[in-house]
Amino acid sequence: PPRGTKIHFQFFENEKKCIYVTREEEGVALAAGLRTANKNPLLLIQQSGMGNLLNALFTLADPYGIEFPIMVLIRGEEDENPIHHYSSMQTIGLLKLLNGKKMDLLEMPLAQCLELIKKKHRWIYCPY
Repeated sequence: PPRGTKIHFQFFENEKKCIYVTREEEGVALAAGLRTANKNPLLLIQQSGMGNLLNALFTLADPYGIEFPIMVLIRGEEDENPIHHYSSMQTIGLLKLLNGKKMDLLEMPLAQCLELIKKKHRWIYCPY
């Protein structure tokens, strides 16, 4: 996909490889199902949905060893809105505890970003 600070969903839609869900838990269930069918899903979520998916992840995917990467899109440490800034900092702290890997789509070589995703490292976070 094209590089930039925003993920370009149109690329994945055009490739018929993008599924939108209404809740993060649905994303976990779909990604788990795709992975068990030998597909390679990547679950993209906003940082504000991190708490929503944890129960599904810890009771469905993790106990059964269903591995797929989750990319958490962080609003930004420098967000002007104090609530978003606070939420970003808390989410980044949690992701670091979960051994999350930071990815910067503007600064990292694209090959390095893709390699991190291909390794199916569970937690990846990046600014958007």
